[in-house]
Amino acid sequence: MAALTPGRPGEWPRWGVMQCARSGQSVCGDAFWVGETRSGLLAALASGLGSDESAAQVARQAIDVVVQFRDAVLLDILQHCHMALVSTRGALMGLLRIDPMQATVQYAGVGTVECRVLGAGKFAPFSAYGIIGHRLPTIRMFETAYRAGDAYVLYSDGITHEFETAALVSLAHAEPQVVAETIGRDYGTLDDDVTVLVARYGSEP
Repeated sequence: MAALTPGRPGEWPRWGVMQCARSGQSVCGDAFWVGETRSGLLAALASGLGSDESAAQVARQAIDVVVQFRDAVLLDILQHCHMALVSTRGALMGLLRIDPMQATVQYAGVGTVECRVLGAGKFAPFSAYGIIGHRLPTIRMFETAYRAGDAYVLYSDGITHEFETAALVSLAHAEPQVVAETIGRDYGTLDDDVTVLVARYGSEP
């Protein structure tokens, strides 16, 4: 169950990513992973505190833990990440699981990583206030019905919230890579790392 490469049009599942470092930095402090598990597709986004190589190392460490425990419940994965990062500066994280067999979509997160849906479905979960590795709050796992073809967007706090109303309708049927690049280009800020991760599983209804 290895990581997936971004799919070409017509291939399923499909995903795309746009990532850039904070202005003046050469390294983005975010890391991500998309892969298939026993329960469908798992997408993870981790944002290390700060915007430098040290932040990137923490983010990659968190993603390594996600991959190791990718078949676990989302809340348990975040708990494993928290324990692994206790000696680091910490990270903010979001996890999304699309399970077509159970017809469910789940999200759980900590910090300023956010998740939104592109499509006919309505799904606006929120991440708990805290820091993985330092202050783990009570985390809520959000669940909604799976709709084939809906695209889900994970994004770090380098993205403004303006796109939630301005871009969702116009991008609903675009390829995931186009969605990621458009949101990152039009709604990214220069004073923070930017990562936009878009995943779609299953053909459109």
